Amino acid sequence: MRSGRQNPCSCMTGDEMQFLAGDIGGTNSRLWLLEAAGDGWHTLHERVFDSGAYESFEAVLREFLDRAAARPASACVAIAGPVRERDGAQTVEVTNLPWRLDSRALAAAFAIPRVQLINDFQATGYGIGRLAQQDLVVLQAGAAGA
Repeated sequence: MRSGRQNPCSCMTGDEMQFLAGDIGGTNSRLWLLEAAGDGWHTLHERVFDSGAYESFEAVLREFLDRAAARPASACVAIAGPVRERDGAQTVEVTNLPWRLDSRALAAAFAIPRVQLINDFQATGYGIGRLAQQDLVVLQAGAAGA
Protein backbone atom coordinates (compact mmCIF):
# COMPACT_ATOMS: atom_id res chain seq x y z
CA MET A 1 0.00 0.00 0.00
CA ARG A 2 1.20 3.48 -0.73
CA SER A 3 0.36 4.71 2.76
CA GLY A 4 2.58 2.10 4.36
CA ARG A 5 -0.37 0.78 6.37
CA GLN A 6 -1.27 -2.85 5.92
CA ASN A 7 -4.78 -3.68 4.77
CA PRO A 8 -6.49 -4.85 7.99
CA CYS A 9 -8.46 -7.42 6.03
CA SER A 10 -5.39 -9.17 4.68
CA CYS A 11 -5.81 -11.80 7.37
CA MET A 12 -5.74 -14.87 5.11
CA THR A 13 -2.98 -17.43 5.35
CA GLY A 14 -2.08 -19.97 2.70
CA ASP A 15 -3.92 -22.85 4.36
CA GLU A 16 -7.27 -21.05 4.59
CA MET A 17 -9.75 -21.74 1.85
CA GLN A 18 -12.97 -19.94 2.78
CA PHE A 19 -13.33 -16.28 3.66
CA LEU A 20 -16.40 -14.24 4.61
CA ALA A 21 -16.68 -10.70 3.23
CA GLY A 22 -19.43 -8.27 4.12
CA ASP A 23 -20.70 -4.77 3.36
CA ILE A 24 -23.13 -3.65 6.05
CA GLY A 25 -25.26 -0.54 5.77
CA GLY A 26 -28.52 0.90 7.00
CA THR A 27 -30.43 -0.27 3.91
CA ASN A 28 -28.72 -3.49 2.82
CA SER A 29 -26.32 -6.05 4.18
CA ARG A 30 -24.33 -7.89 1.53
CA LEU A 31 -22.41 -11.04 2.41
CA TRP A 32 -20.14 -13.25 0.34
CA LEU A 33 -18.50 -16.58 1.05
CA LEU A 34 -15.34 -16.68 -1.04
CA GLU A 35 -12.67 -19.24 -1.79
CA ALA A 36 -9.10 -18.57 -2.88
CA ALA A 37 -8.71 -19.39 -6.58
CA GLY A 38 -5.31 -18.80 -8.16
CA ASP A 39 -4.54 -15.11 -7.76
CA GLY A 40 -8.14 -14.12 -7.08
CA TRP A 41 -11.38 -15.24 -5.47
CA HIS A 42 -14.25 -17.53 -6.42
CA THR A 43 -17.70 -16.74 -4.98
CA LEU A 44 -19.26 -19.78 -3.31
CA HIS A 45 -22.34 -18.05 -1.90
CA GLU A 46 -23.66 -14.50 -1.84
CA ARG A 47 -26.78 -12.79 -0.61
CA VAL A 48 -28.25 -9.33 -0.08
CA PHE A 49 -30.37 -8.81 3.05
CA ASP A 50 -32.79 -6.01 3.92
CA SER A 51 -30.96 -4.75 7.01
CA GLY A 52 -34.05 -3.19 8.57
CA ALA A 53 -35.87 -6.54 8.54
CA TYR A 54 -33.41 -8.03 11.04
CA GLU A 55 -33.00 -7.37 14.75
CA SER A 56 -29.21 -7.71 14.59
CA PHE A 57 -26.25 -8.42 12.36
CA GLU A 58 -25.88 -11.72 14.18
CA ALA A 59 -29.31 -12.78 12.86
CA VAL A 60 -28.24 -11.89 9.31
CA LEU A 61 -24.94 -13.74 9.64
CA ARG A 62 -26.58 -16.80 11.20
CA GLU A 63 -29.05 -17.08 8.32
CA PHE A 64 -26.31 -16.59 5.74
CA LEU A 65 -23.93 -19.17 7.24
CA ASP A 66 -26.71 -21.72 7.78
CA ARG A 67 -27.77 -21.47 4.11
CA ALA A 68 -24.16 -21.56 2.91
CA ALA A 69 -23.50 -24.56 5.20
CA ALA A 70 -20.03 -23.24 5.93
CA ARG A 71 -17.82 -21.81 8.64
CA PRO A 72 -15.13 -19.60 7.12
CA ALA A 73 -11.63 -19.41 8.57
CA SER A 74 -11.67 -15.61 8.62
CA ALA A 75 -13.94 -12.66 7.96
CA CYS A 76 -13.69 -8.99 7.08
CA VAL A 77 -16.82 -6.87 7.31
CA ALA A 78 -17.06 -3.27 6.10
CA ILE A 79 -19.63 -1.27 8.05
CA ALA A 80 -21.29 2.11 7.69
CA GLY A 81 -20.26 3.68 10.98
CA PRO A 82 -17.23 4.64 13.04
CA VAL A 83 -15.04 1.72 14.04
CA ARG A 84 -13.50 1.81 17.48
CA GLU A 85 -10.47 -0.34 18.16
CA ARG A 86 -9.31 -1.47 21.56
CA ASP A 87 -6.90 -4.23 22.52
CA GLY A 88 -6.94 -5.72 19.01
CA ALA A 89 -10.73 -5.91 18.76
CA GLN A 90 -13.17 -3.64 16.95
CA THR A 91 -16.65 -2.43 17.79
CA VAL A 92 -19.07 -0.51 15.59
CA GLU A 93 -22.47 1.06 16.09
CA VAL A 94 -24.05 0.93 12.64
CA THR A 95 -25.26 4.23 11.20
CA ASN A 96 -29.07 4.24 10.78
CA LEU A 97 -29.57 0.88 12.54
CA PRO A 98 -29.74 -0.15 16.21
CA TRP A 99 -26.98 -2.70 15.63
CA ARG A 100 -23.73 -2.94 17.56
CA LEU A 101 -21.03 -5.25 16.22
CA ASP A 102 -18.09 -6.57 18.21
CA SER A 103 -15.35 -8.52 16.41
CA ARG A 104 -14.52 -10.75 19.41
CA ALA A 105 -18.17 -11.57 20.11
CA LEU A 106 -18.76 -12.45 16.44
CA ALA A 107 -15.65 -14.65 16.34
CA ALA A 108 -16.78 -16.54 19.44
CA ALA A 109 -20.46 -16.85 18.49
CA PHE A 110 -19.77 -18.14 14.97
CA ALA A 111 -16.51 -20.04 15.53
CA ILE A 112 -14.64 -17.84 13.03
CA PRO A 113 -11.03 -17.62 14.24
CA ARG A 114 -10.34 -14.13 12.85
CA VAL A 115 -12.95 -11.38 12.41
CA GLN A 116 -11.97 -7.88 11.32
CA LEU A 117 -14.40 -4.93 11.24
CA ILE A 118 -13.53 -1.87 9.14
CA ASN A 119 -15.31 1.29 8.04
CA ASP A 120 -17.00 1.06 4.63
CA PHE A 121 -15.10 4.07 3.25
CA GLN A 122 -11.85 2.48 4.39
CA ALA A 123 -12.81 -0.67 2.50
CA THR A 124 -13.47 1.38 -0.64
CA GLY A 125 -10.02 2.90 -0.33
CA TYR A 126 -8.40 -0.53 -0.20
CA GLY A 127 -10.38 -1.63 -3.25
CA ILE A 128 -9.30 1.28 -5.45
CA GLY A 129 -5.80 -0.13 -5.75
CA ARG A 130 -7.21 -3.35 -7.22
CA LEU A 131 -8.99 -1.63 -10.13
CA ALA A 132 -7.70 -2.31 -13.65
CA GLN A 133 -7.59 0.33 -16.39
CA GLN A 134 -10.76 -1.11 -17.98
CA ASP A 135 -12.61 -0.53 -14.68
CA LEU A 136 -12.09 3.25 -14.93
CA VAL A 137 -14.36 5.71 -16.74
CA VAL A 138 -13.73 9.37 -17.51
CA LEU A 139 -16.69 11.38 -16.21
CA GLN A 140 -15.54 14.67 -17.68
CA ALA A 141 -12.45 15.15 -19.81
CA GLY A 142 -10.27 18.02 -18.69
CA ALA A 143 -7.91 20.24 -20.60
CA ALA A 144 -4.16 19.77 -20.18
CA GLY A 145 -2.64 22.48 -18.03
CA ALA A 146 -6.01 23.76 -16.83
